[in-house]
Parts: sequence; structure tokens; C-alpha cells
Amino acid sequence: MSIDPTNNKVRLRPTARAGVAFLLSVPLAGCALLGGGERPMSAEANAQEQAQVCAQLPEAAASPATATALLKGEVVPVNPLSQNSPLRDWEHLSFFPFKLPTQYSVMQCGADNKRQLVRIDARSSASSMIRPLNLQAGPDSRIRWKWWIAKPNTKAKTLDRSLEDSPIRVVLAFEGDRSRLSEQDQQFLQRMDMLTRKPAPYATLMYSLGAGVAQYDVITSAHTHTVKIKAVQTQQDRNGLGQWRLFDRNIEEDFVKAFGEKPGRLLSVAIMGDADNTKASSRAYITDLELIGLKE
Repeated sequence: MSIDPTNNKVRLRPTARAGVAFLLSVPLAGCALLGGGERPMSAEANAQEQAQVCAQLPEAAASPATATALLKGEVVPVNPLSQNSPLRDWEHLSFFPFKLPTQYSVMQCGADNKRQLVRIDARSSASSMIRPLNLQAGPDSRIRWKWWIAKPNTKAKTLDRSLEDSPIRVVLAFEGDRSRLSEQDQQFLQRMDMLTRKPAPYATLMYSLGAGVAQYDVITSAHTHTVKIKAVQTQQDRNGLGQWRLFDRNIEEDFVKAFGEKPGRLLSVAIMGDADNTKASSRAYITDLELIGLKE
């Protein structure tokens, strides 16, 4: 993997001003019916939401031409999209074979289609898009992104194991010595190894929309101490929903606060939306995702 040697920046960056939206038909997976018996959006309401999301999208900061994108934001032709999608370097991960997968779609904005977003539709579902990496975070390493919560999951409760869902998460997975973990956590990771057919990370830090918790609270997963959830935005903050929110987090600081030790190598970054516990639905958008100051 190549990193810009001047600032070690990795980013997802659209390149032009937003305008009218175009939702491309490139879902990886999804389900036909909304959770909880809800009716799907009408075509008119969908078009209005997309137009609003694009019209309010802030300009992206300048980025060196040599920067390597996590989600490539360059202009792509509509056909064949599969070969030029900004998600082409990502992997779709379903956690359990009996769970419905969340739908991830590429949305292009503007008459010239030069800005790209990823739309996440969770409908009684749970899965993620993962970008494999192998980078080392340091004291000044950061992760930045923008997201828009279009439809929060009103049934979600972060502290309730049976209702812990979020319309969007940015998930960082780290390397470490699993033998240092408790027997219970080691067994949990072994089960995840078998279910996903991939090695489970030593530690996972999730930036999430919190429900029923305070902003910036760090919550230990009810399933394992190896997963920590940081509520960078809360569902109670109604003024923060339905608009673009910008985030800029220091990776090492957040990891130390969550786990009490410095992070190992960053193995992947994922985006995720889930509504499997609540059997409900949610919708969100994300763009301008970038890593800064990490080293190979």
C-alpha cells in the first residue's frame, strides 16, 4: 500500500460541488421489506432526501494528488460501475449466515456526477464493508469523516444488549496479543473466527451514534471486552440529525481511553449500519473518510 510521504494521508474525497443527486443501482445486498412493517420511501421522498443531502454537502478540503483513498472519490462512469466503484477495494462481511445483510450503495451528486457518497440502508440487518489495511498509528494519527443520519433507529438503546443497533458506525480493528485476553474474550474471538472465516482482531474501536448515552461516552460491548463503542454523536441530539456532521478523532488517544493501552497495528477500517437486534430500519450517508499520520 502506498502512502503520501509528505503527510501520510489516506482519504475518501469527492472532488466537486454538490448538486442534484443520483443514486446508482449498486447495492451489495439487502432485503425487500423494511423492518417493523414499515413502508419503503416513495420515489419522490427519496429524490428529495438525496437532493438535500447533496445540496448541503460541505466542500472537501484539498488533498494531494498522490494521496491514497480508502473510498476512491474520483469521477466514475455509470457503466460498468462494478469496475470503478469507490467500494471496489472493500470487502463485504456478513457476521452470521442467518442475518440479513445491510445494503451499501454508491450515490453520486451534481450534474457532472463528481461527488460520491456511500448510502447505508439497514433493514433488520447487520453486515459491514471492510477496507483491509496494515498501518501503525502514532500520537498524531487521526481519522476524519463526514456522515449524515437521515433516519435514526428510534428503537435502539446502546446499553441494552438486545437493542444495541446504530444506523452508521466507523469501525477500527487493531492487532494485538490475544493470549493476554481473558478466557471468555478469547473464546468469543475464536467463535468469531469460525463464523466470519477471518481472524478476529485483538481490539475493535467503534465510532457510533449513541442512543440513551452521553456524547463521547465509551461503552464496553455486552458481548466482549475486546469491542468498545465511542458515542461521537447521540440520538437525543435531534438538532444533529438530518445534516452533515464532521468528525476528527485522534486514534491513539481514543484507543488509550477505551482500552488503557496503546494501539497495535491498524488492520482495517469498516463502515457499518445495523438494525438486526431491533428488527427496525435506519438510513445514513458517509463521505470524506480519511486517515492521517499513520505509517506502514
